[in-house]
Amino acid sequence: MVCEFGLSDKVGPVSYNISPAGHSATGSARGYSEHTQWLVDQEVAALLARAEAHARHLLTRHRQALTQLTAALLAQETITGDEVRALAAAAGRPALQPSSPAAG
Repeated sequence: MVCEFGLSDKVGPVSYNISPAGHSATGSARGYSEHTQWLVDQEVAALLARAEAHARHLLTRHRQALTQLTAALLAQETITGDEVRALAAAAGRPALQPSSPAAG
């Protein structure tokens, strides 16, 4: 997100074409400074930290529903989407809406 699509306020809307080995797509060494690499690393770390915090928040917020879902799956192995929505509603959360092809 940061290197390929420039989705970072600190790095800016610039694309750094990076291969998994850390070299540019042409096979030569990267074409940017250590400072730029540091900024990219900081932005990636911040994105991951925000994603982890959000995931923890969601898991904590929906703990009761997840516990009930776990119990239902242990008892039945499989459950339907309607059963999942009913468990979520019973846990005091708004029922999840089934996705429709038109919404995607």
